[in-house]
Amino acid sequence: MVFTHKQFTCSVLAMTVLLFAAYSYVILNFKMYYMNFDYPSWEHVSEYVDKTSQEKFNVVALGDSRTKSSFIPHDFDDERFNSINLALSGTSPIEGYYTLKKYLIHNAKPDYILIGYAPPMLTNPYFYLNTVKFRFLEDEEYEEIERLAVELDDNKIIGAVDYLDYKYYTGKYISDFINGITEMRWNVNMMSEKMLRESKGHQFSATGNGSTDPSRESQQDGFVSSALVKEYFIRLLDLANDNGIETYWFTNPITQISVDALPEGYEKAYHSYLETLSNEHRVIILSGINTMAPEKFGDRDHLYTGAEEFTAQLKQQLLERLGQ
Repeated sequence: MVFTHKQFTCSVLAMTVLLFAAYSYVILNFKMYYMNFDYPSWEHVSEYVDKTSQEKFNVVALGDSRTKSSFIPHDFDDERFNSINLALSGTSPIEGYYTLKKYLIHNAKPDYILIGYAPPMLTNPYFYLNTVKFRFLEDEEYEEIERLAVELDDNKIIGAVDYLDYKYYTGKYISDFINGITEMRWNVNMMSEKMLRESKGHQFSATGNGSTDPSRESQQDGFVSSALVKEYFIRLLDLANDNGIETYWFTNPITQISVDALPEGYEKAYHSYLETLSNEHRVIILSGINTMAPEKFGDRDHLYTGAEEFTAQLKQQLLERLGQ
């Protein structure tokens, strides 16, 4: 059988459409197979906030990758506490607010919420694009963020990202897809997913043998809070208060080297920020900027061998506040 030029062209076009349709279907429905190392933890959190859990947790931890690394539920739990780590790498109280909001829709409210975001994530978060690529929020939630960013004249967090582009234009994921396939990311991601279930959300972000590099705070000019993040931080606290949940803030440790490298006035401005929120929105501050030995870290920002010790310290601080 001999194809005419027209038949050949139609066949090529049909095959192209079919291949693109197959690619788009995989892109939108099988992110676990090609997305980066962070994706399984976001998927794990989504599972707990989007549906009813069979297990009731009376302690929920929210935060960024530092909290993901430092808070170990199995070490925290006892006859009084049953906890889960719902922290998300690279996030701010923006994602924390929506995490709690959705969690409360589908699950019994916890008695306590522990919140820990690194100071830089309160000023200028770096990874909002992950929130969009991972499709963590609903359309109306992205729209709400964009509207508030305009109202508050604070668009530096979301920048030029259009969440609809990553919903309809699957070509936006081409580099992630190619990297995911060539690196066979599904192997690591599937293993991570299993470990996250077993660890109740705990995951180390770095596993190096200590660090003497200054943390991310030291690279900032100073602590100047983001208006958009502060708005969502307040919403997060008010949501907890309205539901009768006791809310506690903690600051994950950094090294003394990092503290020494902080810009002048940084620590004072950060603690003043926390004090204002504590006075106005009933959040109890368990710790401000504090330190741990360099060998306890997996990299400049994240605890590794020090995570168990820090979890114990955090638990003791909570118990002291509870008078136990």
